[in-house]
Amino acid sequence: MGAGENYSWKFVEWWEKLSPAAQLEYQTLYPEPVGWRGWYVEEDWDETDEEEAADTYGLDGF
Repeated sequence: MGAGENYSWKFVEWWEKLSPAAQLEYQTLYPEPVGWRGWYVEEDWDETDEEEAADTYGLDGF
């Protein structure tokens, strides 16, 4: 992908270390952009999930 992929992996590693209360606080302070809705609640992302998300969010061609 590029530089954004590395950032995403680091964010997820950090995110998973937060307590549920801290995750909720972060979500409240920094809501997801419209095109990313549902990102905070996705669990165990893998390539299949990414393909399904592309269908869900209309990301065909990305």
